Amino acid sequence: MNGNDEDGVSNTDDSGSPGMIDEGKDRLFIVRGNDRRRERKENRHLSRLTLLRREDSATVREDAVQVREHDVNLLGQEIRTAETTQQTSDDHMIVLQQANEHLVIAAIEAHKLAEQILVSKTQLDHLAHHDGLTNLPNRLLLHDRLGQAIESAHRRGGKLALMFMDVDRFKNINDSLGHVIGDQLLQSVAKRLVECVRHSDTVCRQGGDEFIILLGEIEYAEDAALSAQKVLTALVLPHCIDQHDLYISV
Repeated sequence: MNGNDEDGVSNTDDSGSPGMIDEGKDRLFIVRGNDRRRERKENRHLSRLTLLRREDSATVREDAVQVREHDVNLLGQEIRTAETTQQTSDDHMIVLQQANEHLVIAAIEAHKLAEQILVSKTQLDHLAHHDGLTNLPNRLLLHDRLGQAIESAHRRGGKLALMFMDVDRFKNINDSLGHVIGDQLLQSVAKRLVECVRHSDTVCRQGGDEFIILLGEIEYAEDAALSAQKVLTALVLPHCIDQHDLYISV
C-alpha cells in the first residue's frame, strides 16, 4: 500500500523511491527564486541604463542647444561686424563725396574769383586810360598812341595830324541850363567826333570842353583839312538834349 501525504499526493516517484518530488520542488523554487533575483537585478540594471540614457540624452540636447546658441551668437557677431564694416564704408564714401563736392565748389569759386579779378583789372585799366564822362581816351592814353604814331611815321616816312578844338560859349550853356545838360552836350559832341574819324584814329577829351583828334596816317596836309571840315559840318547840326535844341560851334 503506497503512502500518501496530507494532500493525497504520493511521496514516491515513478521508480517508487520516496522524497524525490520534494527535492525537485526545492530545486524548482531555488531556480525560480534565482530567476526572480536575476530579473530584478536586470530590471535595476535596465533602469539605471535608461536613467543614464535619459541623462545622456538630456546632456546631448543641452550640448546641442549650447552649440546652436554659440552658432547663433557667432552669426550675430558676423552680421554686426558686416553691418559695422558696411556702415564704415558708407561713412567713408560719404566723406569722400563731401570732400569732392567741396573741392568742386572751391574750384568753381576760385574760377569765379579769377574772372572777377580779371574783370576788375580790365575795368581799372580802362578807367586809368579813359575819360569817365565821355569814355574817350584820356591824355595818358593819347600820349602813348601819339608816341607810337610818331615812331610809325618816322619808319614809313609818312605824316600825322593833331587837331585841337574846344566848344564855343560852353560856360554859358552850363550856367544857364545846368551841369547835367552841359555833360550831355559833351557826350553828344564826343559821339559825333568818333563818327567823323577812322577806327585807327584817336579822339581824346583833354578836359572841360577841350578835345584832341589824332590822325595817325595821312598822305598830305590837305587830308587833315578835309577831316577838320567834316568835323565842323557834323557839329554844327543841332544837339537835341532834354527837349532843347542846342547849336554850337568849335
